[in-house]
Amino acid sequence: MDKPWAIDLIPEDLPGDLRLVATHCGVDVALSLADKMGGVHLYITKAENALMPRKKKYVVEHFTGNNHRDLALATGLSEREVYKILAATQEDKRQEALFPKD
Repeated sequence: MDKPWAIDLIPEDLPGDLRLVATHCGVDVALSLADKMGGVHLYITKAENALMPRKKKYVVEHFTGNNHRDLALATGLSEREVYKILAATQEDKRQEALFPKD
């Protein structure tokens, strides 16, 4: 920040949710967010929810037929969740076979 009045800003200097962002992510991040997204209402989902599509993709791409436990450990999911992801993927493939796209 190149403004002399803003050199020693601390989270307590910021209002509302920006204070929360500054406390957890830093004042610079909070000010950047305010600058780029000011006036926009945001809902920030839990990291667990935001990362689930990526974890599912990882499970599907790295499944070797018998590595459920390894995938659970790598992703932080339960083995049961890994089985569910793989079962849903198999169901999707069966559906695609029933209804070809061409």
